Amino acid sequence: MEDLNSMMKIAIQRRWLKGFRVGSRTERVLEIYHLLFADDTIVFCDATREQISLLRLVLVIFEAISGLKINWRKSNIFPINEVTQIQVLANILRCGVGKLPTVYLGLPLGVLNIRDNIIKKTENKLAMWKGQYLSLGGRKEHKGYNLVKWNIVQQSKEHGGMGVRNLKLQNNSLLKKWLWRYAEDRPTLWKNVIQQKYGQNAQWCTDESTDTFRNNLGKDIIFQVGNGQKIFFLKDNWDGQGTLQEAFPSIFNINTNQNSTIENIWTAQGCNLIFRRFLNDWEVERVVSLLGRIGTFIGTTNEPDIIKWRHNIDGKFSVNRVYKKGLVEMTERDRGPWKATWRSMAPTKVNASLGCLVPIHYLSWESWTMPEHTDDLLSCWIRMGRSKSWVRWWKTVLACIW
Repeated sequence: MEDLNSMMKIAIQRRWLKGFRVGSRTERVLEIYHLLFADDTIVFCDATREQISLLRLVLVIFEAISGLKINWRKSNIFPINEVTQIQVLANILRCGVGKLPTVYLGLPLGVLNIRDNIIKKTENKLAMWKGQYLSLGGRKEHKGYNLVKWNIVQQSKEHGGMGVRNLKLQNNSLLKKWLWRYAEDRPTLWKNVIQQKYGQNAQWCTDESTDTFRNNLGKDIIFQVGNGQKIFFLKDNWDGQGTLQEAFPSIFNINTNQNSTIENIWTAQGCNLIFRRFLNDWEVERVVSLLGRIGTFIGTTNEPDIIKWRHNIDGKFSVNRVYKKGLVEMTERDRGPWKATWRSMAPTKVNASLGCLVPIHYLSWESWTMPEHTDDLLSCWIRMGRSKSWVRWWKTVLACIW
């Protein structure tokens, strides 16, 4: 298919074929003419006899040079909007006429809402799955009991679970993978298309996904400074200690170059911070602290900036690592801090007998009220008819507490 790709590029350079333009967010216009998928090809061109005839000529020459045969019977021409002479164009290519929406290599084309087809396909699979695997225990007269909580089942096997994946967490991990790939990959076709459609802020994401990138990956990545062209000096965590914006908010607020990159701020003499007004005495101390924090920075290089996953030594990103991190955070959130705070250190026999204690609402029935202060709680036992020595020792409890 490399020969066909080269021939298509020659036809495009000579303006024999005209594709379609993607977006208008940047000065550079991106045009797409053809897409290759193994031994399948999609060609975009105008619905004119001249371009269809030239396309037919290119494909016939490709057959003669490569010795491969194009299956014209399985080929189709798909009109976009209304094309009056579509059958004439199909006769030139000697192929059939298709109609949008359709499915090409499993991918829906010309569908306004892809989600509807996915939901419909999932419902059909679930209906078959229910009929094959669901037991009668779901009926009222045969109601089963779940002996293990579902969140425990979703835990990893190392932590006593069954390793069943949390679909929501897995989906979020896969979405973060595409955010990471967009920030890490070199310029490719899919990345250029997204840049043209949604705009590019010259950093790690598009204009419309800046907040999404920072909220989902901002705290999990470390920026390794190269030339400093893609790393914000104040907003990004490039020294491994957090962002300078969070550490020095007062300095950030009076800075005029809040959105400047390291390349724009860092010079051979150091960082060039420009403020809106003269600094107060206490603000000068904060600036000195900021300069002392970045004092070990050796400066920029000619290498490009890169991002690293901060939770592993090698800095490599993977969906499995993101999923495990999210699972740990979810488990800690479900447990809550109270279970660690009120975790009893008493022996097992004592914990087992705690249920025998009298609840507080039972004590209220016996005309017992809760003391307002600890002093009242301890002193009320003096009037229980104990001996004088016992009362004397009991009074010393307050001295032991305070």
